[in-house]
Amino acid sequence: MKQFKKIINVSLIVLLLISTAGTISGQTYSKEIKSAEKAFYEGRYKDALDFYEIAARMVEKPGKEHLDLYYLSGYCAMRTGDYRKAMTNFARYLNIAKRFEVNLKQLTQVKEWNDWCAIELTEIADRDKPTNVDKNITLTNLSAINSAHNDMGAMLIENNSKIIMSSNKMTVADKSLTDINYDIYISQYKKNSISEPLKVKADFNSKNNEVSSAYHEESKTLYYTVFDDKSETADIYMCKKINDHWADPVKLPSTVNSKYWDGYPGISKNGKILYFSSNRPGGQGGKDIYFSVLQDNGTWGEAKNIGFLINTRFDEITPFIDSTGTTIYFSSNGHLGVGGFDILYSSFEASNLWGDPKLLPYPINTENDEIFYIMTSIQGTSLFSSNRRGGKGVFDIYLAESGAKTPEKKKDVPVATEKPPADDIIAKTDVPVKPEPKEEKPVVKESPVQEQKPAPAKTEQKPVVAEKPKTTEPAKPVAQKTEPAKPVEKPKTETPQTTAATTGGVTETQLYNAEVNGLSFKVQIGAFRNHITVNHTYFTSKLNPNDITEEQWPPDPLYKYTTGSYSTIAGASEFKKEIRAKGYSDAFLTCYYNQKRISMDEAKDIIRKYYKTVSYR
Repeated sequence: MKQFKKIINVSLIVLLLISTAGTISGQTYSKEIKSAEKAFYEGRYKDALDFYEIAARMVEKPGKEHLDLYYLSGYCAMRTGDYRKAMTNFARYLNIAKRFEVNLKQLTQVKEWNDWCAIELTEIADRDKPTNVDKNITLTNLSAINSAHNDMGAMLIENNSKIIMSSNKMTVADKSLTDINYDIYISQYKKNSISEPLKVKADFNSKNNEVSSAYHEESKTLYYTVFDDKSETADIYMCKKINDHWADPVKLPSTVNSKYWDGYPGISKNGKILYFSSNRPGGQGGKDIYFSVLQDNGTWGEAKNIGFLINTRFDEITPFIDSTGTTIYFSSNGHLGVGGFDILYSSFEASNLWGDPKLLPYPINTENDEIFYIMTSIQGTSLFSSNRRGGKGVFDIYLAESGAKTPEKKKDVPVATEKPPADDIIAKTDVPVKPEPKEEKPVVKESPVQEQKPAPAKTEQKPVVAEKPKTTEPAKPVAQKTEPAKPVEKPKTETPQTTAATTGGVTETQLYNAEVNGLSFKVQIGAFRNHITVNHTYFTSKLNPNDITEEQWPPDPLYKYTTGSYSTIAGASEFKKEIRAKGYSDAFLTCYYNQKRISMDEAKDIIRKYYKTVSYR
C-alpha cells in the first residue's frame, strides 16, 4: 500500500512538473512574441527576427496559429537581407497553409516574396561586387549627432561652423510618446569634432513636425517642411535669422503650397529658384519634383513640374541644386537603382532640358534608402541620410568625402565639449520612439509631355562626383505564378481533330497550335525590383517602346515588361526567338486568360479542357 502511494505521489509530481513546464514554456513563448512585435513595429527587423527565432524553437507541432510567426519571421529576414532564411520561413508557412484555409492575400504575398528572395539569391554575387563603385569615397557616420531614431536633413551653415538638421527623438519637454515629433536641431561643427545637437529655440519648432532641407547662406533663410501626423498634407515654410535670432516663420504662398503634400524644399545659390516635392494632381505620379521662380516683385511664381525624365509614377523627393545651378540631385524609388530610395543626379543639357538621371556610386547608394543628399561648400564633401545596416538608428546622417584611399571607412566623430550659444538652443534629448509608417505610393499614368525648365546659372564647377556612375544592369526576368484560370468558355474556332481528344490525350501539334477564346501569349523581356519606364534605353536601344507593355500584378513586387500578343503558343515561340536574337537572351513566354496572367501549365490545361469539351459535342 505504501509502495502504491509512492507511485501515486511520484506520478502527481511528474504531472505537476509537466504542467509547470508547459506553463513556463507558454509564458516564455508569449514573452518572445511580444518582444518581437515591439522590435518589429520600431523597425528593428534584425532584433525582431532574433526573438521570432527563439519563439519558433519552442514550437513542437506547427499549426495554423503559427502562420503569423513564420510570415513575420520571413519578412524580417527578407528586410535584413537574409534571403535564404526568409525562404526557409516562407516554406514553413506554405507547408502549414496546405492543411488549412488561410488568408488568400497573405498567401499570395508569401509566394511572391519567396520568388523575390530566390531572385536576390541568384544576384547576390553580383551585388557583393557592385560595378558602380567609387573607391575614392570615404563615409563617416556622424554618430555625435545621430540618435536611435530618425536623423535627417543635415546641412552645413554659417561658413561651415554649424550643422542644422532634423530628428524625431524625444526631448525632456515631451511628457509622453504621443508628444514626440520632428524638430530642428543645431550643433557646432569642426573638422574633427561635433557638439551634441540641441533643439533650436525658435517659433518654427512647434507641436507639428518640422523637417529642414534647405538653407540660403546669403540671406540666412531656412526652408523647411511642416506636417501633421494626422493629416496627409504638408506645407513649405521659410524663416530668416536676423542678428542671431530667428524671425517669425512665413508660409510660402499658394503658387508653391497646394492643398496636397508639398515639402522637402531645395534652393538655388542665388535664392531665385525653389525646388520641392509634391503629390498634387497633374504630375507623373506619387511625389514629383516641381520648381518655382522668384519674380521681380519678390513673389514666387506658379510652380511647374520639372518633367518626366526626372519624375516617374512613384516618388521623387529631397531635391538639391548645386552651386552652379546646372546639376540637380534627388532621391527616387521609381528609377532603376540598387535599393529603395536611391540618390540620382541630372545635368542641364544644351537643349534646355534636364538630361537622363544617373545613379551616384557605391558606397553612397546601397540596397537600402538614401535621401536628403546635399553638397557642402567644402570641396569634395556631401551629407545625406540612410537607413543602411550598421547605423546608430533608423535613418542616420553620413558625411561623404571624395579623394580618400579606401571605399568605406567607418569612423565616429567625437562629441565636442563646445556648445552653441545659449539663445540658439533649448534642450538635449534621446528616448526611443516608434518610426512613422511609410507612405503609400499612388499609381498615375506617365505623361509624355515634359515641362519647360528654368534657365540655369553659369557653370562655376562640375558636380562633386568622383566619376560619372554607370547605370546598374537590370535584373533578370522571372516567371511568376498567379491565380488559377477561370472555367473555359466554349471556343468559336473550328472543331479540331478528335482522335487524341477522345482517347484522353492531346498531341503536341494540337497543344501548340490551338486557339482558345480568351487565351493569349506574350514575350516577357524584363522584370525589375524598381520601376523603369518603357522609354528606358534597355528597351529603346533595340525595340519600339510603343510595342512594350508594363505589368504589375499586386502584391507582386516586380515590374514586368512584355511585348507582342499571339493566340497560339507556336506563334509566340517564334516571336520569342526573334526577341532573343536581338539580345534579350532571357526572354520567355507569358500566358493570359481573360486578361489575367496565368502559368504555362494552366494555359496547357485550358487547351486540354477545350479538346475534351469539343470531343463530347
